[in-house]
Amino acid sequence: MVRKKAVVIQPQNEKTLEEAFEQFIQAKTVMNLSKSTIGNYRNIFGYFKDFFGEGRRCAEVSQNTIFEYLAWLKEEKAQCRAPDGADLYQGATGNLLLLHAK
Repeated sequence: MVRKKAVVIQPQNEKTLEEAFEQFIQAKTVMNLSKSTIGNYRNIFGYFKDFFGEGRRCAEVSQNTIFEYLAWLKEEKAQCRAPDGADLYQGATGNLLLLHAK
């Protein structure tokens, strides 16, 4: 007999940012995004944790938080590029706003 892992579904705003991010990565992996793109997402999320702190809940993130982060990213990481050469600021902008809108 195969035992299945129980799935606990919690509201999005009760999840930690790390939990929501891993769910996001799973979805992007299923969508067959490249390892490079997934790596870029991980880099951008790492910078977001540097800015905002670890263990925070999704409910704590506001649109203003995202705009403050993007301003910080542009200022602090202006010359930062992903391993594939992509501009992390440009990539972060669209993805964070899209993620926040969900």
